[in-house]
Amino acid sequence: MKQPRARRHTRHANNIGIWNATCRDCKTTFRVFIGLKPKFCISCKGTKLTVKPGRMNRAEKAEMDARFVHAASHFVFSLLDMFGIPVPPLGSSFPPPAGIRSTMSRHDAALFLATHAVIPKDYILDSTEARDKAYRIAASKLHPDKQGGSHELFVKLQEAKAALA
Repeated sequence: MKQPRARRHTRHANNIGIWNATCRDCKTTFRVFIGLKPKFCISCKGTKLTVKPGRMNRAEKAEMDARFVHAASHFVFSLLDMFGIPVPPLGSSFPPPAGIRSTMSRHDAALFLATHAVIPKDYILDSTEARDKAYRIAASKLHPDKQGGSHELFVKLQEAKAALA
């Protein structure tokens, strides 16, 4: 017995808002990335267009995703600003949570990070980039959900981050 063929939707997620248009006056072909069908040619401003739905390739999808993330982040930052919530400047990070108090010295914290991230202790003490990279590497190794990680080591890692901040 044959299975019924799945219905194909003409407005699939990949082609919503993508139009391939060809001008019949100047023979120009162009793509439009908006939700509405184009009404006139972009080069000769003629209105005789042949418009067909198009599909996005991977690069176009990545660009549209990046544009969406950029717009969403602007929206979130404007909401935070509107309600008076402090936002750190680009390139910096939030201070450690108020509940984490560090009893470690900077030297001990750098030694702990160097042990688990295999980055020299002197680099961690001198460079914020090396410190951030060492923290990310150590966090990926010591996270409680990872094999070999534990809650106690992860808490100690948070204390080390607070001591180096």
